[in-house]
Formats: sequence, C-alpha cells, structure tokens
Amino acid sequence: MLKISLLDLLLSVLPESFLFIFASYLFNHKKFDRNRIIASIIIFSFAVYFIRLLPIQFGIHTILNILVYVAICIKINRIPFTKSITYSLILMAMLSLSEQLNYLILYHIFGQNVQTILNNDLLKNLCFMPSMLLFFIGIIICYKVFYRKRANNLI
Repeated sequence: MLKISLLDLLLSVLPESFLFIFASYLFNHKKFDRNRIIASIIIFSFAVYFIRLLPIQFGIHTILNILVYVAICIKINRIPFTKSITYSLILMAMLSLSEQLNYLILYHIFGQNVQTILNNDLLKNLCFMPSMLLFFIGIIICYKVFYRKRANNLI
C-alpha cells in the first residue's frame, strides 16, 4: 500500500491531474471546456488517491492510473482511444523522468537525504514541486516539437 495524505492530494495529485488533462487537450488541439476539465481533474485526482490506498504492489498503481486516465479522456473529454493511450504513455514517461531529475538534483547537487524529505509530508511536497515544473516544461516542449508541427501541416 502506498499511503498518500490529504496534503499530498492537494499539493501534488491535483496539480499533476491538471497537467495531465491540460496536456491531453493541448496535444489533441481541442478547445478547452472548463466543465469537462474540472470534472476530469476531480475524478482523476480522487481515482489516483484511492488507487494509492489499495493494498497492491508498487507499479500496479501506475497501470491502474493509466487505465483511469484513458477512460476519462475517452468518456469525458471525447478524445479517441489511440490518442488517449499515446498521451497516457508519453505523459507517464515524462512525469517519471521529471521526478527522477528532481530526485537527482536533490540528492547529488544539494546533498539532501531524500529519505528524510520523504518522511515529512510538507517538506516532500515542497521539495518535489520542481518536478511538476519540469513536467510542465516537458509538456510545452513536446507540444512545440511534435504536435504543433502537425497542426501547421494540416492547415
């Protein structure tokens, strides 16, 4: 079981959920629909929260999160199945990469004991905020490099 606190839900899961849904709209060149986005963020955040509370092995929660994300993209946001799968894999890889980069920065450059940071909820959320910023930057770069080029070719 991967425990997650309510503070983690507010400071980490909600913003990550927003970035996931934002990226799906951005990559799909879809007009932003505030109601669908808010519903998607809330459903995805609580799904992630409850999946993390399940007594399952580490890694299985990621697969379940991808399945929920794909279902939300298809049912609520009307994004095609193949694109939803593609976006989910790209975004999970980018999120993992940004968290690894943040971890390396904390450990190797600042010399912080990461285990001490992970034991304190507030400190953990503050120290891993840069990974969310890296994730956002990765989404923008990915959009500019791959998806914007396709949109310009269609016109």
